[in-house]
Amino acid sequence: GDIAVGSVDAGAAGSVILDASAAGEILDAAADAVVDITAASIDLDAATGVGATAGRQLETSRGNTAYTVDSTAGNIDIDHTAVGAAVSVGALNTGGTGTINFDQTGAQALTITSSTTNHGTITITNDDGNLTATSVTAGNAGDVSLTTTTSGNVLLGSVDATGDQITINSAGAIDDATAANNTNDLVAATIDLTAASGGIGQNNGSVDTNATVSLSAHTTADKGSIHLYETAGAGA
Repeated sequence: GDIAVGSVDAGAAGSVILDASAAGEILDAAADAVVDITAASIDLDAATGVGATAGRQLETSRGNTAYTVDSTAGNIDIDHTAVGAAVSVGALNTGGTGTINFDQTGAQALTITSSTTNHGTITITNDDGNLTATSVTAGNAGDVSLTTTTSGNVLLGSVDATGDQITINSAGAIDDATAANNTNDLVAATIDLTAASGGIGQNNGSVDTNATVSLSAHTTADKGSIHLYETAGAGA
């Protein structure tokens, strides 16, 4: 069955593991914005989604030691508050036609080590901190959206929305996470990049793209330089 979470607090060093992978969803017990889970290490496993029910998204806090979320199917919708340290999400995955929405506040860096959907969109935002997308893949009819607000760069490993769209809006720069690695950072039919401050591909070599339909790149506040290496021939 489902696991409805009111308040689970393991403190600044504890762990929370919730498992509804047999046949259920993990969701907020109430339609509110109160933190549901606080722990250094958070591990969520579900069959039919995490915060998938409308208005019952999950609110979590800390997660600075380990954070993993896996669902067999269904949507994942999490609002996370970082406290005192950067957050690294080791897994953020769903199957079926599930989508992923992960929003972080708290002015800390966020790294998404691995995030995948089978047939759904992936949307990740971080407020006032860098966002590193090490490996993000939206399968089939799935777009990818990566955003930083207030401040923070977007740093790219491998982001794949083959046949669909990648949209990146950065309050800072957009850069390759690894210097001069000469592998595609972005693969999609349509790629749309906007950086407010610090340019695109100014650090760590060019941002390497494979856009089969269209590629657009803009810098706004500081009119920083743009360095792209496009392998599919789409125009910028």
